[in-house]
Amino acid sequence: MFGFWIVCIKNNLFQAANYKKTTLAGGGRKKTGPKPELTEEQKQEIREAFDLFDADGSGTIDAKELKVCLTIYTHIIKINV
Repeated sequence: MFGFWIVCIKNNLFQAANYKKTTLAGGGRKKTGPKPELTEEQKQEIREAFDLFDADGSGTIDAKELKVCLTIYTHIIKINV
C-alpha cells in the first residue's frame, strides 16, 4: 500500500523541483486532454491511506494529523532514496 504513495510523493517532489514559474506566464494554464480516471483498486488504496491518518474519524485531516502524515512519508522517502 505504501509503495503507491511513495511513487506519488517522489513524482510530486520531482515535479516541484523542476517547476518553472514561466509556465503560468502569458495566458495561464495550457489546455490538456481528459484526466485519466483512477481504478477502483487505486481509489480503495487512497481511502485506506486517508483513514490511517484521519485519527479522529472526522472525514478530514486536520493540521496535527497532516503533520503526522508528512513526518511518516518524509522518513519513508529518506529510507528509499
